[in-house]
Amino acid sequence: MNLIFKRSCKQRVLLAAVLGAFTMVVMPTVDAAGNAQNDKRLEVVQERIQRSQSTVSTSVGGYTYSERSHYHHSGSYIGLEIGSIINPYRNAPELKLADQVVTITNSTYAKEGVLGIFRDNGKYGVLGINGEVLIPAQYKDLETGLYGNFKYKDGKATKYMDKNGKEISMAEDIERIKMENAELAKVKAELAQYQTTYPSDEYEYFQDTNKKYGFKNKAGEVVIEPQFKDIITYFSSDRAFVKNKEGKIVAIDGNGQEVFTPPSKDVSSFDDNGLAEYRRKVSGFNFGSLLGFIGGGTFSGHGWGYNGYGVGGFTYDGVKRGYMNTSGDIVIDSKNDAVWPMTRFGTIVKNQGKTGFMNRDGQYIIQPNNYETGEIDQYNGLLVVKNKDLDKTGIFSIDNGQQVVPFVYDDITFAGTKRMVATLENTKYLVDMETGEAVFTTVKDDMIDGFGTDVYTWVHKGHSKYRIIDMDGNILFTDDANVFSDVKTFTNGHSAVKVNGKWGVVDMNGNWVVQPMYDNIETL
Repeated sequence: MNLIFKRSCKQRVLLAAVLGAFTMVVMPTVDAAGNAQNDKRLEVVQERIQRSQSTVSTSVGGYTYSERSHYHHSGSYIGLEIGSIINPYRNAPELKLADQVVTITNSTYAKEGVLGIFRDNGKYGVLGINGEVLIPAQYKDLETGLYGNFKYKDGKATKYMDKNGKEISMAEDIERIKMENAELAKVKAELAQYQTTYPSDEYEYFQDTNKKYGFKNKAGEVVIEPQFKDIITYFSSDRAFVKNKEGKIVAIDGNGQEVFTPPSKDVSSFDDNGLAEYRRKVSGFNFGSLLGFIGGGTFSGHGWGYNGYGVGGFTYDGVKRGYMNTSGDIVIDSKNDAVWPMTRFGTIVKNQGKTGFMNRDGQYIIQPNNYETGEIDQYNGLLVVKNKDLDKTGIFSIDNGQQVVPFVYDDITFAGTKRMVATLENTKYLVDMETGEAVFTTVKDDMIDGFGTDVYTWVHKGHSKYRIIDMDGNILFTDDANVFSDVKTFTNGHSAVKVNGKWGVVDMNGNWVVQPMYDNIETL
Protein backbone atom coordinates (compact mmCIF):
# COMPACT_ATOMS: atom_id res chain seq x y z
CA MET A 1 0.00 0.00 0.00
CA ASN A 2 1.04 3.55 -0.55
CA LEU A 3 -0.47 6.62 1.02
CA ILE A 4 1.00 9.79 -0.44
CA PHE A 5 -0.10 13.37 0.15
CA LYS A 6 -0.57 15.44 -3.03
CA ARG A 7 -1.25 19.14 -2.54
CA SER A 8 -3.31 20.96 -5.19
CA CYS A 9 -4.50 24.56 -5.46
CA LYS A 10 -7.42 23.54 -3.23
CA GLN A 11 -4.94 22.25 -0.65
CA ARG A 12 -6.27 18.71 -1.01
CA VAL A 13 -4.35 15.94 0.58
CA LEU A 14 -4.98 12.66 -1.21
CA LEU A 15 -4.52 9.41 0.67
CA ALA A 16 -5.04 6.23 -1.32
CA ALA A 17 -5.64 2.64 -0.25
CA VAL A 18 -6.32 2.11 3.44
CA LEU A 19 -7.56 5.64 4.15
CA GLY A 20 -9.80 5.99 1.09
CA ALA A 21 -13.59 6.02 0.80
CA PHE A 22 -14.60 4.72 4.21
CA THR A 23 -18.19 4.30 5.33
CA MET A 24 -18.90 5.07 8.95
CA VAL A 25 -21.14 2.82 11.01
CA VAL A 26 -22.06 3.87 14.54
CA MET A 27 -23.02 1.01 16.84
CA PRO A 28 -25.85 1.37 19.34
CA THR A 29 -24.86 2.53 22.80
CA VAL A 30 -25.68 1.47 26.34
CA ASP A 31 -25.19 3.33 29.59
CA ALA A 32 -23.14 1.89 32.48
CA ALA A 33 -20.48 3.17 34.83
CA GLY A 34 -19.11 0.44 36.98
CA ASN A 35 -19.99 -0.50 40.53
CA ALA A 36 -21.49 -4.03 40.48
CA GLN A 37 -20.57 -4.98 44.01
CA ASN A 38 -22.86 -8.01 44.17
CA ASP A 39 -21.52 -9.81 41.10
CA LYS A 40 -17.77 -10.31 41.00
CA ARG A 41 -17.80 -11.79 37.52
CA LEU A 42 -19.54 -8.74 36.11
CA GLU A 43 -16.90 -6.75 37.92
CA VAL A 44 -14.27 -8.72 36.03
CA VAL A 45 -16.09 -8.17 32.75
CA GLN A 46 -16.09 -4.47 33.48
CA GLU A 47 -12.36 -4.56 34.21
CA ARG A 48 -11.80 -6.21 30.84
CA ILE A 49 -13.91 -3.57 29.16
CA GLN A 50 -11.93 -0.86 30.90
CA ARG A 51 -8.70 -2.47 29.73
CA SER A 52 -10.03 -2.53 26.15
CA GLN A 53 -11.87 0.77 25.93
CA SER A 54 -10.56 4.29 25.91
CA THR A 55 -11.62 6.78 28.54
CA VAL A 56 -10.59 10.10 29.97
CA SER A 57 -11.46 10.90 33.60
CA THR A 58 -12.09 14.48 34.57
CA SER A 59 -9.97 16.10 37.25
CA VAL A 60 -13.00 16.78 39.44
CA GLY A 61 -14.74 13.46 39.37
CA GLY A 62 -14.99 9.89 38.19
CA TYR A 63 -16.72 10.75 34.92
CA THR A 64 -15.63 8.87 31.86
CA TYR A 65 -16.88 9.23 28.33
CA SER A 66 -16.44 6.86 25.43
CA GLU A 67 -17.63 7.07 21.86
CA ARG A 68 -17.78 4.05 19.63
CA SER A 69 -17.63 4.06 15.85
CA HIS A 70 -15.94 2.06 13.14
CA TYR A 71 -15.34 1.98 9.44
CA HIS A 72 -15.66 -0.69 6.80
CA HIS A 73 -13.68 -0.58 3.56
CA SER A 74 -14.02 -3.26 0.88
CA GLY A 75 -15.49 -5.58 3.49
CA SER A 76 -12.51 -5.40 5.85
CA TYR A 77 -12.67 -3.81 9.29
CA ILE A 78 -10.91 -0.53 9.88
CA GLY A 79 -11.58 1.35 13.09
CA LEU A 80 -9.98 4.46 14.49
CA GLU A 81 -8.81 5.28 17.99
CA ILE A 82 -6.99 8.48 18.79
CA GLY A 83 -5.45 10.18 21.75
CA SER A 84 -2.19 11.04 23.42
CA ILE A 85 -0.81 12.22 26.70
CA ILE A 86 1.29 14.53 24.54
CA ASN A 87 -1.92 16.40 23.66
CA PRO A 88 -4.03 16.59 26.84
CA TYR A 89 -7.13 17.64 24.91
CA ARG A 90 -7.53 14.24 23.29
CA ASN A 91 -9.83 11.41 24.15
CA ALA A 92 -9.37 7.87 22.96
CA PRO A 93 -12.93 6.83 22.36
CA GLU A 94 -13.15 3.37 20.86
CA LEU A 95 -13.50 -0.29 21.78
CA LYS A 96 -13.50 -2.95 19.09
CA LEU A 97 -13.97 -6.70 19.38
CA ALA A 98 -13.88 -8.76 16.18
CA ASP A 99 -15.98 -6.68 13.79
CA GLN A 100 -18.24 -5.38 16.51
CA VAL A 101 -18.21 -2.45 18.89
CA VAL A 102 -19.52 -2.23 22.45
CA THR A 103 -20.27 1.19 23.86
CA ILE A 104 -20.43 2.49 27.40
CA THR A 105 -21.13 6.20 27.68
CA ASN A 106 -22.20 8.77 30.25
CA SER A 107 -24.24 10.81 27.76
CA THR A 108 -27.10 10.42 30.25
CA TYR A 109 -25.87 13.61 31.92
CA ALA A 110 -26.50 15.69 28.82
CA LYS A 111 -29.91 14.07 28.41
CA GLU A 112 -30.65 14.92 32.02
CA GLY A 113 -29.83 18.58 31.41
CA VAL A 114 -26.48 18.56 33.20
CA LEU A 115 -23.64 20.64 31.78
CA GLY A 116 -20.84 19.76 34.17
CA ILE A 117 -19.20 19.88 37.58
CA PHE A 118 -17.68 23.15 38.80
CA ARG A 119 -15.34 24.13 41.64
CA ASP A 120 -15.66 27.37 43.55
CA ASN A 121 -13.60 28.26 46.62
CA GLY A 122 -12.48 24.67 47.03
CA LYS A 123 -15.99 23.16 46.94
CA TYR A 124 -17.79 21.35 44.11
CA GLY A 125 -21.25 21.76 42.60
CA VAL A 126 -23.23 20.97 39.46
CA LEU A 127 -24.20 23.20 36.51
CA GLY A 128 -27.27 22.82 34.31
CA ILE A 129 -27.17 22.73 30.53
CA ASN A 130 -27.99 26.44 30.31
CA GLY A 131 -25.33 27.40 32.84
CA GLU A 132 -27.65 27.54 35.86
CA VAL A 133 -26.46 26.18 39.21
CA LEU A 134 -28.28 22.92 39.95
CA ILE A 135 -26.28 22.00 43.05
CA PRO A 136 -24.38 24.79 44.84
CA ALA A 137 -20.66 24.40 45.48
CA GLN A 138 -20.77 22.79 48.92
CA TYR A 139 -19.03 19.43 48.58
CA LYS A 140 -15.36 18.71 49.26
CA ASP A 141 -15.44 16.04 46.59
CA LEU A 142 -18.02 15.24 43.95
CA GLU A 143 -18.00 12.58 41.26
CA THR A 144 -20.38 11.31 38.65
CA GLY A 145 -22.29 8.21 39.68
CA LEU A 146 -24.72 6.26 37.52
CA TYR A 147 -27.55 7.25 35.20
CA GLY A 148 -27.20 10.98 35.69
CA ASN A 149 -26.57 10.80 39.44
CA PHE A 150 -23.63 12.02 41.55
CA LYS A 151 -21.74 10.59 44.48
CA TYR A 152 -20.04 12.35 47.38
CA LYS A 153 -18.41 11.58 50.71
CA ASP A 154 -20.26 12.12 53.98
CA GLY A 155 -17.55 11.31 56.48
CA LYS A 156 -16.33 7.87 55.46
CA ALA A 157 -19.62 6.95 53.82
CA THR A 158 -20.25 7.32 50.08
CA LYS A 159 -23.67 8.74 49.29
CA TYR A 160 -25.58 9.39 46.08
CA MET A 161 -27.83 12.22 44.96
CA ASP A 162 -29.65 13.25 41.83
CA LYS A 163 -28.89 16.31 39.69
CA ASN A 164 -30.95 18.52 42.01
CA GLY A 165 -29.06 17.48 45.14
CA LYS A 166 -31.78 15.14 46.42
CA GLU A 167 -30.25 12.20 48.29
CA ILE A 168 -30.97 8.81 46.76
CA SER A 169 -32.38 6.25 49.18
CA MET A 170 -30.98 2.79 49.78
CA ALA A 171 -33.87 1.30 47.80
CA GLU A 172 -33.11 3.57 44.86
CA ASP A 173 -29.43 2.71 45.19
CA ILE A 174 -30.24 -1.01 45.00
CA GLU A 175 -32.41 -0.44 41.94
CA ARG A 176 -29.57 1.50 40.31
CA ILE A 177 -27.15 -1.37 41.00
CA LYS A 178 -29.67 -3.80 39.49
CA MET A 179 -29.87 -1.61 36.41
CA GLU A 180 -26.11 -1.54 36.18
CA ASN A 181 -25.87 -5.31 36.59
CA ALA A 182 -28.39 -5.72 33.82
CA GLU A 183 -26.40 -3.42 31.54
CA LEU A 184 -23.14 -5.19 32.37
CA ALA A 185 -24.82 -8.53 31.71
CA LYS A 186 -25.79 -7.27 28.26
CA VAL A 187 -22.22 -6.17 27.64
CA LYS A 188 -20.94 -9.50 28.91
CA ALA A 189 -23.27 -11.38 26.56
CA GLU A 190 -22.17 -9.22 23.66
CA LEU A 191 -18.51 -9.75 24.48
CA ALA A 192 -19.07 -13.51 24.67
CA GLN A 193 -20.14 -13.58 21.02
CA TYR A 194 -16.68 -12.51 19.89
CA GLN A 195 -14.46 -14.25 22.42
CA THR A 196 -13.54 -17.80 23.28
CA THR A 197 -15.09 -18.45 26.65
CA TYR A 198 -14.52 -21.16 29.24
CA PRO A 199 -16.63 -22.35 32.18
CA SER A 200 -13.78 -21.24 34.44
CA ASP A 201 -14.34 -17.64 33.34
CA GLU A 202 -17.29 -17.69 35.76
CA TYR A 203 -15.35 -19.10 38.72
CA GLU A 204 -15.12 -17.15 41.94
CA TYR A 205 -12.54 -17.91 44.59
CA PHE A 206 -13.40 -18.53 48.25
CA GLN A 207 -11.52 -19.26 51.47
CA ASP A 208 -12.39 -22.07 53.86
CA THR A 209 -12.02 -22.20 57.63
CA ASN A 210 -8.44 -23.48 57.23
CA LYS A 211 -7.58 -20.35 55.24
CA LYS A 212 -7.13 -22.37 52.04
CA TYR A 213 -8.46 -21.05 48.76
CA GLY A 214 -10.59 -22.83 46.20
CA PHE A 215 -13.06 -21.91 43.44
CA LYS A 216 -16.83 -22.08 43.03
CA ASN A 217 -18.93 -21.77 39.89
CA LYS A 218 -21.66 -19.22 39.45
CA ALA A 219 -24.18 -21.54 41.09
CA GLY A 220 -22.05 -21.59 44.22
CA GLU A 221 -20.89 -25.19 43.75
CA VAL A 222 -17.30 -26.03 44.66
CA VAL A 223 -15.45 -26.92 41.45
CA ILE A 224 -11.88 -26.74 42.76
CA GLU A 225 -11.42 -27.81 46.36
CA PRO A 226 -9.68 -25.40 48.77
CA GLN A 227 -5.97 -26.17 48.60
CA PHE A 228 -4.12 -23.02 47.59
CA LYS A 229 -2.24 -20.64 49.85
CA ASP A 230 -3.20 -17.62 47.79
CA ILE A 231 -4.97 -16.52 44.61
CA ILE A 232 -2.80 -14.37 42.36
CA THR A 233 -5.24 -13.77 39.47
CA TYR A 234 -8.78 -14.53 38.42
CA PHE A 235 -9.41 -17.17 35.78
CA SER A 236 -9.06 -16.01 32.18
CA SER A 237 -8.44 -18.10 29.05
CA ASP A 238 -8.92 -21.13 31.36
CA ARG A 239 -5.88 -20.19 33.41
CA ALA A 240 -5.38 -18.68 36.86
CA PHE A 241 -2.22 -18.08 38.84
CA VAL A 242 -2.21 -19.34 42.41
CA LYS A 243 0.20 -20.22 45.19
CA ASN A 244 0.20 -23.99 45.57
CA LYS A 245 0.66 -26.01 48.76
CA GLU A 246 4.41 -25.44 48.62
CA GLY A 247 3.97 -21.69 48.28
CA LYS A 248 5.11 -21.66 44.63
CA ILE A 249 3.26 -19.54 42.06
CA VAL A 250 1.86 -21.81 39.34
CA ALA A 251 -0.71 -21.64 36.55
CA ILE A 252 -3.72 -23.94 36.94
CA ASP A 253 -6.47 -24.88 34.49
CA GLY A 254 -10.21 -24.99 35.09
CA ASN A 255 -9.87 -28.41 36.70
CA GLY A 256 -7.37 -27.15 39.24
CA GLN A 257 -4.47 -29.00 37.62
CA GLU A 258 -1.06 -27.34 37.56
CA VAL A 259 -0.06 -26.49 33.98
CA PHE A 260 3.25 -24.68 34.31
CA THR A 261 5.45 -22.54 36.53
CA PRO A 262 5.80 -18.98 35.22
CA PRO A 263 9.27 -17.49 34.64
CA SER A 264 8.64 -14.79 37.24
CA LYS A 265 6.74 -14.24 40.46
CA ASP A 266 5.29 -11.05 38.96
CA VAL A 267 2.55 -12.16 36.58
CA SER A 268 -0.73 -10.81 35.23
CA SER A 269 -3.88 -12.69 34.36
CA PHE A 270 -4.16 -13.83 30.76
CA ASP A 271 -5.84 -11.53 28.31
CA ASP A 272 -8.83 -12.71 26.31
CA ASN A 273 -6.57 -13.99 23.55
CA GLY A 274 -4.31 -16.09 25.72
CA LEU A 275 -1.25 -13.98 26.56
CA ALA A 276 -0.07 -12.99 30.03
CA GLU A 277 2.57 -10.48 31.03
CA TYR A 278 5.40 -11.39 33.35
CA ARG A 279 8.03 -9.09 34.80
CA ARG A 280 11.55 -9.39 36.10
CA LYS A 281 13.55 -6.85 38.06
CA VAL A 282 16.85 -5.48 36.82
CA SER A 283 18.90 -3.18 39.01
CA GLY A 284 19.63 0.25 37.58
CA PHE A 285 17.58 -0.23 34.41
CA ASN A 286 16.13 3.00 33.01
CA PHE A 287 15.51 3.92 29.41
CA GLY A 288 14.12 7.34 30.17
CA SER A 289 11.40 8.84 28.04
CA LEU A 290 10.15 6.77 25.12
CA LEU A 291 7.01 7.12 23.06
CA GLY A 292 4.65 4.22 23.47
CA PHE A 293 1.26 3.57 24.98
CA ILE A 294 -0.72 5.12 27.79
CA GLY A 295 0.26 3.63 31.15
CA GLY A 296 -1.89 2.99 34.16
CA GLY A 297 -4.91 0.81 34.70
CA THR A 298 -4.84 -2.69 36.10
CA PHE A 299 -5.01 -6.27 35.02
CA SER A 300 -7.88 -8.31 36.39
CA GLY A 301 -6.67 -9.75 39.65
CA HIS A 302 -3.33 -7.98 39.63
CA GLY A 303 -2.52 -4.39 40.46
CA TRP A 304 -0.40 -3.42 37.49
CA GLY A 305 -0.34 -3.60 33.75
CA TYR A 306 -1.41 -2.03 30.52
CA ASN A 307 -4.98 -0.77 30.47
CA GLY A 308 -5.48 -1.53 26.78
CA TYR A 309 -6.12 2.06 25.73
CA GLY A 310 -3.48 1.57 23.08
CA VAL A 311 -2.61 5.12 22.07
CA GLY A 312 -0.29 7.94 22.97
CA GLY A 313 2.93 8.23 24.86
CA PHE A 314 4.31 7.59 28.32
CA THR A 315 7.65 7.60 30.09
CA TYR A 316 9.15 4.14 30.04
CA ASP A 317 9.42 3.12 33.68
CA GLY A 318 12.20 0.55 33.46
CA VAL A 319 9.84 -2.43 33.71
CA LYS A 320 11.37 -5.54 32.16
CA ARG A 321 8.28 -7.27 30.81
CA GLY A 322 7.72 -10.26 28.60
CA TYR A 323 4.75 -12.34 27.45
CA MET A 324 3.86 -16.02 27.71
CA ASN A 325 1.04 -18.15 26.29
CA THR A 326 -1.33 -20.50 28.11
CA SER A 327 1.16 -23.36 27.77
CA GLY A 328 3.79 -21.32 29.58
CA ASP A 329 5.91 -20.79 26.44
CA ILE A 330 7.69 -17.44 26.30
CA VAL A 331 6.38 -15.58 23.25
CA ILE A 332 8.21 -12.29 23.77
CA ASP A 333 11.24 -12.41 26.06
CA SER A 334 11.76 -9.95 28.88
CA LYS A 335 15.47 -10.07 28.06
CA ASN A 336 14.87 -7.61 25.23
CA ASP A 337 16.02 -4.10 26.04
CA ALA A 338 12.43 -2.88 26.20
CA VAL A 339 9.01 -4.44 25.57
CA TRP A 340 5.96 -2.22 25.46
CA PRO A 341 2.51 -3.30 26.76
CA MET A 342 0.57 -5.75 24.60
CA THR A 343 -2.17 -4.76 22.14
CA ARG A 344 -4.50 -7.00 20.16
CA PHE A 345 -1.99 -6.80 17.29
CA GLY A 346 1.22 -7.25 19.25
CA THR A 347 3.67 -4.80 20.74
CA ILE A 348 6.73 -2.62 20.22
CA VAL A 349 10.06 -4.22 21.05
CA LYS A 350 13.43 -2.49 21.35
CA ASN A 351 16.64 -4.48 21.42
CA GLN A 352 20.28 -3.60 20.74
CA GLY A 353 19.26 -0.05 19.87
CA LYS A 354 16.76 -1.08 17.16
CA THR A 355 12.98 -0.78 17.44
CA GLY A 356 10.39 -2.95 15.69
CA PHE A 357 6.92 -4.40 16.17
CA MET A 358 6.22 -8.04 17.07
CA ASN A 359 2.88 -9.74 16.54
CA ARG A 360 1.25 -11.83 19.24
CA ASP A 361 3.17 -14.90 18.07
CA GLY A 362 6.46 -13.15 18.81
CA GLN A 363 7.35 -12.59 15.14
CA TYR A 364 8.60 -9.24 13.85
CA ILE A 365 6.17 -7.77 11.32
CA ILE A 366 7.93 -4.38 11.39
CA GLN A 367 11.60 -5.22 11.24
CA PRO A 368 13.87 -3.57 13.84
CA ASN A 369 15.48 -0.38 12.62
CA ASN A 370 16.61 3.01 13.83
CA TYR A 371 13.01 3.95 14.57
CA GLU A 372 11.15 5.98 17.15
CA THR A 373 7.51 5.12 17.64
CA GLY A 374 4.75 7.70 17.95
CA GLU A 375 1.00 7.41 18.31
CA ILE A 376 -0.80 4.12 17.78
CA ASP A 377 -4.29 3.63 16.37
CA GLN A 378 -5.28 0.20 17.67
CA TYR A 379 -8.54 -0.05 15.80
CA ASN A 380 -7.24 0.94 12.43
CA GLY A 381 -4.10 -1.02 13.23
CA LEU A 382 -1.75 1.88 12.49
CA LEU A 383 1.47 3.01 14.16
CA VAL A 384 3.23 6.32 13.59
CA VAL A 385 6.95 5.70 13.15
CA LYS A 386 9.81 8.15 12.79
CA ASN A 387 12.87 7.08 10.82
CA LYS A 388 15.65 8.75 12.79
CA ASP A 389 18.14 8.35 9.92
CA LEU A 390 15.85 10.29 7.59
CA ASP A 391 14.33 12.49 10.31
CA LYS A 392 10.93 11.87 8.68
CA THR A 393 7.70 10.26 9.86
CA GLY A 394 5.37 7.72 8.25
CA ILE A 395 2.78 5.12 9.23
CA PHE A 396 2.94 1.32 9.37
CA SER A 397 0.12 -1.19 9.55
CA ILE A 398 0.54 -3.26 12.71
CA ASP A 399 -1.84 -5.81 11.25
CA ASN A 400 0.48 -6.94 8.45
CA GLY A 401 3.61 -4.81 8.87
CA GLN A 402 3.24 -2.94 5.58
CA GLN A 403 4.24 0.71 5.43
CA VAL A 404 1.12 2.62 4.40
CA VAL A 405 2.47 6.16 4.65
CA PRO A 406 6.05 6.78 3.47
CA PHE A 407 8.72 8.59 5.49
CA VAL A 408 8.13 12.04 3.99
CA TYR A 409 6.32 13.96 6.72
CA ASP A 410 7.71 15.94 9.60
CA ASP A 411 5.01 14.76 12.01
CA ILE A 412 1.77 12.76 12.03
CA THR A 413 -0.80 12.44 14.82
CA PHE A 414 -4.38 11.19 15.08
CA ALA A 415 -6.97 13.85 15.91
CA GLY A 416 -10.37 12.17 15.95
CA THR A 417 -12.26 9.08 14.91
CA LYS A 418 -12.11 10.35 11.34
CA ARG A 419 -9.27 12.84 11.37
CA MET A 420 -5.48 12.92 11.43
CA VAL A 421 -3.00 15.78 11.49
CA ALA A 422 0.04 15.79 9.19
CA THR A 423 2.81 18.37 9.19
CA LEU A 424 4.89 18.96 6.08
CA GLU A 425 7.41 21.78 5.89
CA ASN A 426 5.64 24.93 7.15
CA THR A 427 2.06 23.66 6.89
CA LYS A 428 -0.14 21.58 9.17
CA TYR A 429 -3.03 19.68 7.58
CA LEU A 430 -6.22 18.34 9.15
CA VAL A 431 -6.96 15.30 6.99
CA ASP A 432 -10.35 13.65 6.46
CA MET A 433 -9.48 9.96 6.71
CA GLU A 434 -12.58 8.97 4.74
CA THR A 435 -11.74 11.02 1.66
CA GLY A 436 -8.04 11.79 2.10
CA GLU A 437 -8.71 15.52 1.71
CA ALA A 438 -7.09 18.23 3.79
CA VAL A 439 -10.21 19.94 5.15
CA PHE A 440 -8.23 22.56 7.06
CA THR A 441 -4.72 23.97 6.87
CA THR A 442 -2.77 26.22 9.18
CA VAL A 443 0.84 27.05 10.00
CA LYS A 444 2.96 24.29 11.53
CA ASP A 445 3.33 26.11 14.86
CA ASP A 446 -0.43 25.95 15.50
CA MET A 447 -1.90 23.12 17.56
CA ILE A 448 -4.97 21.29 16.25
CA ASP A 449 -6.51 19.58 19.26
CA GLY A 450 -8.21 16.20 19.01
CA PHE A 451 -11.97 16.03 18.48
CA GLY A 452 -12.44 13.48 21.22
CA THR A 453 -16.10 12.52 21.39
CA ASP A 454 -17.39 15.67 19.69
CA VAL A 455 -17.35 17.17 16.21
CA TYR A 456 -15.73 20.45 17.29
CA THR A 457 -12.21 21.25 18.38
CA TRP A 458 -9.75 24.06 19.05
CA VAL A 459 -6.91 25.42 16.95
CA HIS A 460 -4.45 27.66 18.76
CA LYS A 461 -0.89 28.87 19.06
CA GLY A 462 0.32 27.93 22.52
CA HIS A 463 -2.13 29.48 24.95
CA SER A 464 -3.40 32.21 22.65
CA LYS A 465 -5.15 32.87 19.32
CA TYR A 466 -7.86 30.27 19.86
CA ARG A 467 -10.24 29.27 17.07
CA ILE A 468 -13.09 26.73 16.98
CA ILE A 469 -13.43 24.51 13.91
CA ASP A 470 -15.76 21.67 13.02
CA MET A 471 -14.77 18.38 11.41
CA ASP A 472 -15.15 19.89 7.95
CA GLY A 473 -12.59 22.55 8.80
CA ASN A 474 -15.08 25.42 9.00
CA ILE A 475 -13.97 28.17 11.38
CA LEU A 476 -16.92 28.82 13.71
CA PHE A 477 -15.30 31.24 16.14
CA THR A 478 -12.12 33.25 16.57
CA ASP A 479 -10.97 34.79 19.85
CA ASP A 480 -10.28 38.15 18.27
CA ALA A 481 -9.78 39.79 21.66
CA ASN A 482 -7.17 37.12 22.46
CA VAL A 483 -8.42 36.73 26.04
CA PHE A 484 -8.59 32.94 26.23
CA SER A 485 -5.63 31.42 28.05
CA ASP A 486 -6.69 27.75 28.17
CA VAL A 487 -9.44 25.47 26.88
CA LYS A 488 -10.66 21.90 27.31
CA THR A 489 -12.00 19.27 24.94
CA PHE A 490 -15.52 19.78 23.57
CA THR A 491 -18.27 17.51 24.93
CA ASN A 492 -21.85 17.76 23.70
CA GLY A 493 -21.03 21.01 21.90
CA HIS A 494 -19.56 22.73 24.96
CA SER A 495 -16.03 23.52 26.07
CA ALA A 496 -14.61 24.91 29.29
CA VAL A 497 -12.55 28.08 28.69
CA LYS A 498 -10.18 29.98 30.98
CA VAL A 499 -10.06 33.78 31.05
CA ASN A 500 -8.09 35.81 33.60
CA GLY A 501 -7.59 32.78 35.82
CA LYS A 502 -11.27 31.77 35.93
CA TRP A 503 -13.18 29.11 34.01
CA GLY A 504 -16.41 29.46 32.06
CA VAL A 505 -18.10 27.53 29.25
CA VAL A 506 -18.71 28.41 25.60
CA ASP A 507 -20.74 26.62 22.94
CA MET A 508 -19.46 25.61 19.51
CA ASN A 509 -19.97 29.16 18.19
CA GLY A 510 -18.01 30.74 21.02
CA ASN A 511 -21.09 32.06 22.83
CA TRP A 512 -20.80 32.18 26.61
CA VAL A 513 -23.02 29.64 28.38
CA VAL A 514 -21.25 30.17 31.71
CA GLN A 515 -19.29 33.35 32.28
CA PRO A 516 -15.67 32.81 33.47
CA MET A 517 -16.18 32.91 37.23
CA TYR A 518 -15.20 29.50 38.65
CA ASP A 519 -11.94 27.90 39.76
CA ASN A 520 -12.51 24.92 37.47
CA ILE A 521 -15.19 23.35 35.27
CA GLU A 522 -15.42 19.94 33.66
CA THR A 523 -18.19 19.56 31.07
CA LEU A 524 -20.01 16.23 30.94
